Amino acid sequence: MPATSMAAAPPARDPGAPIAQDEIDPELVSLRRAAPRIGVVTAAAIVLLCVILMVRLRHDLAFARGGDSPRVVSVADVLAGKVGDDSYVTIDAQLDRPAAVRARVSEASSGARVVPVVGTGDRLWVAVAGDPWSPYQHDQVYTGRLRPLASVRFAEPVAAFTAREPAPRFVAGEELRRARAAGASEVALVGGGTLTLGPTDQIEVAIADPGAAIIVATFNDRCKDVRAWDEALTAAGLVTPGGEPFQLTPDLARWELRRPDAVASAERVIEAAQLWGARVEPATTRYRVAWRELPASDAGVALPDGVVPWSAIDVAAVWAPRRIPGDARVLLVGETPASYWYLTPVYGGLALFAALFTWALVLAVRRQVVDGRARAARPADA
Repeated sequence: MPATSMAAAPPARDPGAPIAQDEIDPELVSLRRAAPRIGVVTAAAIVLLCVILMVRLRHDLAFARGGDSPRVVSVADVLAGKVGDDSYVTIDAQLDRPAAVRARVSEASSGARVVPVVGTGDRLWVAVAGDPWSPYQHDQVYTGRLRPLASVRFAEPVAAFTAREPAPRFVAGEELRRARAAGASEVALVGGGTLTLGPTDQIEVAIADPGAAIIVATFNDRCKDVRAWDEALTAAGLVTPGGEPFQLTPDLARWELRRPDAVASAERVIEAAQLWGARVEPATTRYRVAWRELPASDAGVALPDGVVPWSAIDVAAVWAPRRIPGDARVLLVGETPASYWYLTPVYGGLALFAALFTWALVLAVRRQVVDGRARAARPADA
């Protein structure tokens, strides 16, 4: 039988025998690391966070899954509540552009121009791109996402600005007379819609002054500067010698003329003197007073220069803050369902995390209950 060399097997260790300093304890090597446990607080916090994010993103998810074809609706349908929030729609709307408000979310952002729709009582607004280099839109058809104005980030700044900086809106003189005579506070606006006047809202009336005119003189080869025009107008008897224009630009100068029937008489003088570089404009006087202090009667409006008949007031400007209604809505032009393509997987991931950590929360609560019962059943130390 061939001889073989075999390593001697280590002797069996007696239970409880001491372990040498440089020797590995086999019992410690065989121990398994305890699986990590998720506590109640951690699991509950993650579940709560997922639920909050899912609630806040639910409107975006509904818009993202609403289809890529916009629905054509009218302004009347929106005001009547026939169009749901977060709808992808196309609206033909006339904007009140002088009342536009620039809204920015940061200094680096071009933001948006938020404009009310004419005739809606500020219940419908349109937010278009605030970038001055964006393509100009020649028609009045806008496509985007319809949302409650209160739910967008710029709602509060826009409301604060419109309340602090009133923009003029216009009322016909006859409508102003009717409201004053009836003691009413609601007036119909030029272009559609109504406005409720407050006692302190300012009424501005511009009246053409028959005894005043503005002479506008353009610099040309014949009269190249202010001095030349001053001499020509003085020779024609329209200005006093050495009279300074009240406005001077590189191209023209303006003088104020006061005389009876100023516009017609000045035009006759200019034509007779052949001052072809000059023209005459009517001068207007503006009066601004609070609505409750407007000195009006059936005959007209009593202004410092006399009573102006209602027939002479074509349009009056109303300087009143815009009080945005609570049910106001805004069309976010340019937002499409396709731009929210990522919402479906994100929402699915949040739902999965919420389900996993809900199960972890159940296990953590069960573990604490079982451990508590075990400690309660354990006999107290003597």
